[in-house]
Amino acid sequence: MTERRRRQRPDAPPAAAKFAGATGRLTLPQRMILLVIGTSLLWLVATVSLPAALADFSPDAALWLKPNHSRALLNKAEQSRRLLLDALKDTQESAQTAALDFTRSAPPVAPDAKAARATEIEARRSEIRAAALRVLRQEPLNARALTLLGEVAVNSTEARNYMEAAVKRSRGETRAVAWLLNDSFQRKDFVAAIRFADILMRTSPNLRPLATAFLASASNDDQGRSALATHLTDPVNADIRRMFFQLLPRSVSASATSHAIMTAVKGLGAPPMVAELKPYLDDLIAKKDVDAAYFAWLDLMPPGELSAVGLINNGDFEREFSGLPFDWRIASPLNATVDVVPASQTSGRTIVIRFGSGRVRFPTLSQLTMLPAGRYRLSVKHRGDVSAKRGLRWRIRCFGKPQPPIGETDMILGRQLDWLTVVVDFEVPATPECRAQQVALIHDARSASEELISGEAWFDAVAIEALPAPALTTPPL
Repeated sequence: MTERRRRQRPDAPPAAAKFAGATGRLTLPQRMILLVIGTSLLWLVATVSLPAALADFSPDAALWLKPNHSRALLNKAEQSRRLLLDALKDTQESAQTAALDFTRSAPPVAPDAKAARATEIEARRSEIRAAALRVLRQEPLNARALTLLGEVAVNSTEARNYMEAAVKRSRGETRAVAWLLNDSFQRKDFVAAIRFADILMRTSPNLRPLATAFLASASNDDQGRSALATHLTDPVNADIRRMFFQLLPRSVSASATSHAIMTAVKGLGAPPMVAELKPYLDDLIAKKDVDAAYFAWLDLMPPGELSAVGLINNGDFEREFSGLPFDWRIASPLNATVDVVPASQTSGRTIVIRFGSGRVRFPTLSQLTMLPAGRYRLSVKHRGDVSAKRGLRWRIRCFGKPQPPIGETDMILGRQLDWLTVVVDFEVPATPECRAQQVALIHDARSASEELISGEAWFDAVAIEALPAPALTTPPL
């Protein structure tokens, strides 16, 4: 309480009075030192901290405080660059408009307007050039300034020199890398174009589709395709290869280009892997070009696997599922699991589907086939214990337009402890709509209430065999 009363004494001197008293006791040299220190601090704030804070959103104010502030100069040059691009865009639009007006007998663009626009364009170029040179006088290795100089260079050789210098300083100088990519491609220097596309894919994720399109275009030339295949098969470029093949179907319109690139890398002993081949085949399937997808799959398959291809692929489940259209695919299940039991537990690898209690989204097991028109027999071994209103079926449909199935097995339902083979004969019609077929294991539920299923089902030895054509009967004489 005594301390509180002491702090509240009305006769206590205020803080300002204490400070004034303290400074009043300073000698003249001490006051001069304090003045110099304070002035220096204010000068540092005005010429260093404040320009740095203003450089991004008000470069003019930053340059007023510090005329040679590098970031402010670069931002000022970027403002001039945007105005230059607008002026150039207007010029191109004026030229297009003049051409349209000519065909429609409209008056052309006034010569005075063209001259004024040309003067503005040259003034903007001069502003950019002057700002960039001022930056380089202080920072000779500034990549951004070199890029700006390259963009306003008077000829392509000068521009190329500036852009290459910028990229040597910083691979993250995206505009310079993109310029050099386009320049190398136009000059058919495919080795350089591939190198700059590689840099762009590594440093600018949003420009990867653009880089992929350039690489695919380069492959239309024999030398470009050879250089690209060499680049993609180098183990150092494994990440670039993965990204390239992932983006390739969306970056080219002709599937022949994709196939040529994949054939080239296969020829160098590094055929496309499943993850690289899948986007290409899926794209062809989405375009309903199943024939091209099938023959590409066969052509790009490792030689050791080609001999195992039959009317249905991997019917004994002995190989790992690739997820490609002409191998087994499993739709995402809900309240169900799909396992492949190893050979150590059974006589061979077997598919096992186990259901939880309640409604199930069935994990449809499917594969595309390319059966010629004719008669066939599908056979499948199964066992298990399935409890549901409606059971499971193996169904064959023509792939493409929705049509009734051309064949399906009897419903698989109830307890079957020993292996049993289900068989169905079907006929593939000689129509374009049935050029490809889909073989699928489905749950034949027709409504939500029929999706309730429990138990488990085992499947093995899925096979398709061709049946002889029916014998022609000779009518009696």
